[in-house]
Amino acid sequence: MNQEITSKIENLKNCLYQNSYERSELDKVSIKKKLFELLRECIKERQYNVEVGSFILDINPSNLSVKYETDETTVELSNDDVYYETTRELEVRYFALEDKEVYSIEEPTIEVTGLVTNIEGLVEESYQIELFTYNENDNIKNYINNIDSFGFKYTDIEIENQFSVIITRSIKVEQPRLDVIDLFKPGKVIPIKYNHHNNNYEKEPALRRNYLPNNYSLYLPSLSDKKDLVTYIYSSIIEFYTAYINNQ
Repeated sequence: MNQEITSKIENLKNCLYQNSYERSELDKVSIKKKLFELLRECIKERQYNVEVGSFILDINPSNLSVKYETDETTVELSNDDVYYETTRELEVRYFALEDKEVYSIEEPTIEVTGLVTNIEGLVEESYQIELFTYNENDNIKNYINNIDSFGFKYTDIEIENQFSVIITRSIKVEQPRLDVIDLFKPGKVIPIKYNHHNNNYEKEPALRRNYLPNNYSLYLPSLSDKKDLVTYIYSSIIEFYTAYINNQ
């Protein structure tokens, strides 16, 4: 990539970011101006794929697309089709198999990791539940409740084993947050938290957690701002090509 294209990318990036953070308020006139300058240079150099921060532009007229992509969010517009996807991690939870105040790091525990995903409106909550134990005859399902009653199903059966399972269910943004302890049979597990300073586990002061807000809104962003910006950049590229063709 030549120096001139690199410079044009940086100019456009400065319209979208400030001090490495995405701008909350955007000057769309400046964005279009810097975008057009970049497009002219890219066509001149036959460079059809460029990255501007988290934005990936394929400016080849036969395969035009604009994608916004981070570890947690993807929004892509191509051929007037908008694809979007978000992934948000839930807090990691730990549970002990017996009731006491302090637990050594070697004692049997259960770890629960969770994700909330939204793939084009298909919204799901999934958990991986893993049993760490020295009892080779134990089974994680000895501790798990009837997940059907919460709308969950076991998934990824091919990678499931006696110590680890994955469960998934569909959710809605306004739905009350699940307290993970409800996934376990009553009295079977005790919520604990990891103490980094002492390198051990301690019993949590409360059996249940309170969530504010008590729904999934924190994990399901609307993406309207990202969709609008991706659409604006995409339509601006089309506008550029229309003017370019008319001036030939």
